[in-house]
Amino acid sequence: MERRKPALPDLSPPPRKANEIKKALTPVPSSPDERPRRDEASLPVKKRPQQRPSNTGSRPVTRPANRPRPIQKRPPMQQRKPRVKLTVPPWVKRVAGILVGVTAFSVIGFFIISNVFAHNAIAVHVNGELIGHIAMDRELVLDDFRRYVINHLERHLGTAVDLGSNTITANYARRIANRDMETISDLFGIIAREIDYMIAAQAIYVNGQFEALVRNPGVVAQIFHDLTENYSRHPDVVETRFNADWQVHTRFVDINDPGIRNAAEVVNLLDRRVLSDYIYIVQRGDTLTHIAQRYETTAAEIALASGIFVDSGLAVGQRLTLRTMQPLLPVVTIHETATFETIYMITESTYDPTLGESMINVIQEGRDGSRSIVTRITKINGVQFGEPDILEAEIITEPIPRIVEVGSRPDSIIERR
Repeated sequence: MERRKPALPDLSPPPRKANEIKKALTPVPSSPDERPRRDEASLPVKKRPQQRPSNTGSRPVTRPANRPRPIQKRPPMQQRKPRVKLTVPPWVKRVAGILVGVTAFSVIGFFIISNVFAHNAIAVHVNGELIGHIAMDRELVLDDFRRYVINHLERHLGTAVDLGSNTITANYARRIANRDMETISDLFGIIAREIDYMIAAQAIYVNGQFEALVRNPGVVAQIFHDLTENYSRHPDVVETRFNADWQVHTRFVDINDPGIRNAAEVVNLLDRRVLSDYIYIVQRGDTLTHIAQRYETTAAEIALASGIFVDSGLAVGQRLTLRTMQPLLPVVTIHETATFETIYMITESTYDPTLGESMINVIQEGRDGSRSIVTRITKINGVQFGEPDILEAEIITEPIPRIVEVGSRPDSIIERR
């Protein structure tokens, strides 16, 4: 008997479930002779018809083994409404993605900077209540923080400060974020708003009467400058003062005192016109009309205030009372001016009997000289008061006299000859 070669293994993909069932039902030959040939192995194996119960009777229903099982149709599903799809342009998606990324990056960065990068700080308490934190400062002495606050307020306000019974303390604090810390200037602003303290204000008195209250001596200097600026611009002014009893006293008042005025308000207050009396000393050449025109008044008012008649004569050195509307603080300016004057030459004459009476013989030509004079002038509100005072007179060039000979012989004697 010829021995057949064994069949090659099947390299096809694994069969479906129905093929596995077929192999299970196919009998395995006991000897190699009983094995089917290669062409027979590829043929489908016939199965016995399967029986299934019938709904109409007990008679089984048979179907061929090679016939495929009919597909059972599922019951129809309920019809759904079609979905409406929104079409978004690609550039919108890109922009939205960029915005989301930037927002997320900003939030994360802010969180890192605000919370991770925290530092040790100084906590400031006013009257036991925490008002803020400031950055660490090696020069800051926590034990004397109250004195530190006073020094800062005095530099800022330009005058002395008294905190009274208010307590200001400072201690160290850990892990304070930058966004929770205040700057030095902001912290002192908060302290100034939280407490009531006293400052050394300047009270201005004119002729013994209180006029105004200002914050610091710097405001007083500004008031003096503004009142005298119009009269002290001339280069020959050497002194400026007020022609009144001007006094400044220090007074401690509350920082929020409504009576504290600024420089502009005080200047307008002190520059107001009031009725004032001045004593004028008559100089050479003065008349009532001339004096009245100089001081913007009338001769009748001067005569009435001085107790004289209008047509009375004036004597040098006489005292007159001038009652006019003048500023509350009259400004007195002292002017020193240097002027040059000519010293006229003199003529020296000698008589010559040999010359006739109408004849003149010039022996030496003369020349005028010059000198400089420094004078001091007093003005009140820009108006000259009194006569100038000569402080210094210096001769620059001496005058040279003119010398002439004048004939003294009568002309009749000359005619007889």
